[in-house]
Amino acid sequence: MKIRKNLNIFTCVVIQMLLICVVMQIERSIIFEMQAQLCALMSNTKRLMIMDFLSRMGEACVGSIAEEIEATISSTSQHLRLMRDNNVVVSRKDGHTVFYRLKHPKIMDGCSIVREVLMDELKNSSKMAGVIGNQV
Repeated sequence: MKIRKNLNIFTCVVIQMLLICVVMQIERSIIFEMQAQLCALMSNTKRLMIMDFLSRMGEACVGSIAEEIEATISSTSQHLRLMRDNNVVVSRKDGHTVFYRLKHPKIMDGCSIVREVLMDELKNSSKMAGVIGNQV
């Protein structure tokens, strides 16, 4: 639970930096509102898993995504709808199958940095636990 909170906080910070650099001409209040909406969308473990999967696969259909994130097709479809409505993913139809991909794959650069920071924090907390355990 604490890791998930830290992931959300660090993700928001990285996304904020990326958004500010890319769209400096837009009024600050608009940028922060957009950032808040994106962070709210990304504050869900399954959506982060979807983003990670799509970044590795390029594109995938709902069934493949649902299998990868161990969720039902129905709940996966709901997550994808929210992500599409918020311009995180785009879709294309091939016959009866709908394929999804990240609209802006570079957003995963920020997510990767956040995961690296969290891994460092986990390593440090593990080392700290060992030090404290040895002193007791």
